[in-house]
Amino acid sequence: ATLPSGWKMSAAGAGTTAGYSTSGNLTAVNNQASSGSPTAGGRYNWGSSSSDRALGFMTSGSYASPNAIMVAFKNSTGSTITGFSISFDYERYRINTAAASVTFSRSTNGSTWTSDTAGQSGAFSTGSSSYTFSSGTTVSKSFSVSAISLAPDSLYYFKWDFNTTGGSSQGIGLDNFSLTATTAPAATPNIELSSPAASASNLTEGVTNQVLSRFDLAVTTANATLTGVTINTAGTYAASDLSNLKCWYSADNSFSSSTDALLSTKSSSLGSGSHVFPGFTNQIIASGNTGYIFITADVPFGSTVGNAISVSAVDTGNLTFSSGTKSGSTNASGTKTIVACTPTNATGLGLTVGSTQLTIDWTNPSCRDEVMVVVKPISSIGATPSGDGSSYSANLVLGSGSTFDGTGSVVYKGSSSPQIITGLTNGTTYYVRVFTRHGSVWSSGIESSATPNLVNSTTTLWNGGSSAWLTLSNWDSGL
Repeated sequence: ATLPSGWKMSAAGAGTTAGYSTSGNLTAVNNQASSGSPTAGGRYNWGSSSSDRALGFMTSGSYASPNAIMVAFKNSTGSTITGFSISFDYERYRINTAAASVTFSRSTNGSTWTSDTAGQSGAFSTGSSSYTFSSGTTVSKSFSVSAISLAPDSLYYFKWDFNTTGGSSQGIGLDNFSLTATTAPAATPNIELSSPAASASNLTEGVTNQVLSRFDLAVTTANATLTGVTINTAGTYAASDLSNLKCWYSADNSFSSSTDALLSTKSSSLGSGSHVFPGFTNQIIASGNTGYIFITADVPFGSTVGNAISVSAVDTGNLTFSSGTKSGSTNASGTKTIVACTPTNATGLGLTVGSTQLTIDWTNPSCRDEVMVVVKPISSIGATPSGDGSSYSANLVLGSGSTFDGTGSVVYKGSSSPQIITGLTNGTTYYVRVFTRHGSVWSSGIESSATPNLVNSTTTLWNGGSSAWLTLSNWDSGL
């Protein structure tokens, strides 16, 4: 039978010198006895029933003594183990004339052993050879081991050395082993709250993940787990000026939405007042480290320019941890004022030529009130629009809209792509520039050029003389 995981038996006669990792150790017995009068030396699975078995030895002239049972246990408690409570039974299944005893020892490395007399069997009595499988001699041991310090994930070892002799050996087993660990009280993390000095700054409409505030959490003594954050906002801003408030964790004091951990997003009820971040992702901050919490805002395009928001000072009552002693305070964020975004050029400008027309397509930028398309023959467009766009009228027929930059014409105002421009002259090169406007601010424009041409056609010539007009063979393909 195979031994339970972690248990080993020494090779015959190697008990005293055997370590847990000694080559030649075995993980299975080679004899089993539940009745009768066995005499073979070896590693035994003793017992009177299939459900109650003991692990041990019996020696013979060919199976030497001493022999050892060893076991290793891993500290998987997550805490430091400071002691053990141990109990087990020595059970004798065969009495005989040779002396017999079992010694007990412990180890932190599986090779250097410390004898522990509390676990020794003492000398078993001797007598004429006889077997008892159901009511033999039992020596029970129960004691404690203290003053140890076993770190998490470390191993601890126990060893029993069975001393029996020759063909007159007694048969002894180990049974009913129990081990209970005593762990040190979990250390309580100390968490010191602080923040950099407050400063006023701007928030740009149409931009996500803009930092409102930052506070720092310095952890000592033990790891801390942040489980929740609440902030308070104030200012002239309206709830519609924000689309999201977000809480982030960073291992350094520089914010990056691509590498930092998003802990929570709040997307509703964003007006002034208290904000508890929902669905919070717990964040561990290791002892000896500082964690950095960033609060950011997504400001949608069209938010009210000039409105302002601030985040009040965060105190220890605004933070929850799985455990810990909190101290310290922060500064308020300073006022963050919403400013208009600067329009950027459209992208992906494409021109498709036809006969006396051009199809224009592009991709709109996010910061825009509208785009304006200007077409000009022969030369590039050098002028830039001004004002709020109301002074320009547009018409998709070239020359029907407002004149622009000399011979140019405004052909379109809006945000819908593509557009078809007509009224062009085949063979003439036309320059197309797409401008973007927000308020009275215009982008520099993106430009391309193309030349419309006559669509290829086929001329069919009559060759049939006075023959039938509708007969296909009387016609030839021409140019």
